Amino acid sequence: MMGLRIGMVLPSSNTVVEPVCMAMAMMLPAVSVHFSRFALTAVSVDDPGAAYYDSGALLGAATLLADARCHVICWNGSAGGVVGFARDRRLCAEIAAATGIPATTSSLALIEQFRLTGVKRFVMVTLNPPDMNATIMRSFAAEGFDCAGATQRSDIADNFAMSAVAPEDISAMAQTCVQGCTSPPDALIIYGTNTRGAQVARSLQDRLGLPVYDSVTWGMLGALRAARFDISTLLA
Repeated sequence: MMGLRIGMVLPSSNTVVEPVCMAMAMMLPAVSVHFSRFALTAVSVDDPGAAYYDSGALLGAATLLADARCHVICWNGSAGGVVGFARDRRLCAEIAAATGIPATTSSLALIEQFRLTGVKRFVMVTLNPPDMNATIMRSFAAEGFDCAGATQRSDIADNFAMSAVAPEDISAMAQTCVQGCTSPPDALIIYGTNTRGAQVARSLQDRLGLPVYDSVTWGMLGALRAARFDISTLLA
């Protein structure tokens, strides 16, 4: 496919999505990636559904990507785990209705990959506070996936600060999380799109002997898959 344009929506405070997606696009000469932001700086808000789903902030950022005639639009953020994946699906329908362009999210891409590969039980590396993780676990459980363990942080002041956590620290957290399981999980996810997990996902997969899915990477892979692009070479 020639000239495939991928549109990415991301929070204003995110510094991870663009370099990861651009690096992936550089391996695919027929693909370009384009970005739109909306205002978000907090780690969590009282009602994220109202703050940027129902408020139209996400939809507004997505519709701007239609001006670039993108072939698919992805919300590359992990808030679906907080508001519930049904709300992510409704957002995709809203984007498609407003723009005529198919849409996906990084969270929905992970769920699709879980189903395609038979994942039922997973562990999760996040930089989120415990209460947010509990909500995310319930969202995955509603889709039929059991989270057997998760990392957490309560000391990160804002969303921008998440990107300051080194990939090596993410890797160490992942190994500790897996070691704490009473039985091996089917997969590990690095869940948070201002988290530098992409750089260590492949080495972690080799070290741990199980699939490791980084949510930023899967935002891009999910968008490519939604555009019917063959991603098999990127998964090899």
